[in-house]
Amino acid sequence: LDEAGLFWWEIVAPGRETIGEMFAYDCLDMAVDITANGRPIAIERLRIEPDSRPLNSLVRLGSYRYWSTFYICRAGQPESVWAALEEELTALCRPTHLGQETTWAVNTLPRDGLVVRGLGCTGRALQSHLITLWQAAKARLYQAPAVMPRKLY
Repeated sequence: LDEAGLFWWEIVAPGRETIGEMFAYDCLDMAVDITANGRPIAIERLRIEPDSRPLNSLVRLGSYRYWSTFYICRAGQPESVWAALEEELTALCRPTHLGQETTWAVNTLPRDGLVVRGLGCTGRALQSHLITLWQAAKARLYQAPAVMPRKLY
């Protein structure tokens, strides 16, 4: 596992929009712990409480309704690999490249990885760009193409 790798993303939806269930829940708790060789790469805790902290606030989601997190990890890679990949993915996330339907940020983790965060008007807009980012990251880290799964949900 010295060079173990992980590509993992999730998209959080506001609920069933067609029947008016926009953030119609009390609380959403999320926890992520990613480790390699017994050392943490990423530790994240998140709590969303739409009734007490409205998500349409500009300091939260603003006009966006969906958000995503994409972890790109591979143990044992030098910092220079992560710096180059961060630069490459940041270029793919520029607003002039994508328009205003999504907005993105790419950050290096303390070790062995990157995290990409996205906000979107639709889940599909996020998903299609996450695939683009995954393909670029797979090519850089493994010198191999990213093979699409047979089915995407």
